Amino acid sequence: MEYDDDLREQVVLDYINSNLGYQKIADKYFIESWKTVETWVRKYKSIGTTNNQKIKDHEINYQKRYEI
Repeated sequence: MEYDDDLREQVVLDYINSNLGYQKIADKYFIESWKTVETWVRKYKSIGTTNNQKIKDHEINYQKRYEI
């Protein structure tokens, strides 16, 4: 299932700013799996966004720097 970028960010920020676990956050937002929430949180913590396009741009930039 596809989730919109605004929802992803809202979910991640709710997780970070609350005492709820991945499963409780997933239930709260009707997300099918707590693993989805965990993945979004890891991406957010590593590169500061849950936006898929920005993640792809980040990976491309990393590859270009590696080649140089």
